[in-house]
Amino acid sequence: MKYLTSSKRLFIRRTKIKDIEFILESEQSQDKKNFIIPWSKEQHAAALVNNDCIHMILENNDKQPIGFAMLFGIKNKNQNIEFVRKQLH
Repeated sequence: MKYLTSSKRLFIRRTKIKDIEFILESEQSQDKKNFIIPWSKEQHAAALVNNDCIHMILENNDKQPIGFAMLFGIKNKNQNIEFVRKQLH
């Protein structure tokens, strides 16, 4: 598995289609529902192929997903990046 970055306790990699179910469950959890507007499976899938977005999965030492993050504006000519969402499970 290729990681974007890692430490002793955290591994960050690009999101894959198979990860979307984890993300959807995460967004629907009771403790987070009041703070975000959940995206559909199709919206997350579109973000995976959007070259202006880096959609990432955060994993623990056991390589189990514990959260996700999305950065938009990667191709922004003004060099502004938008941290759209970060969520820990």
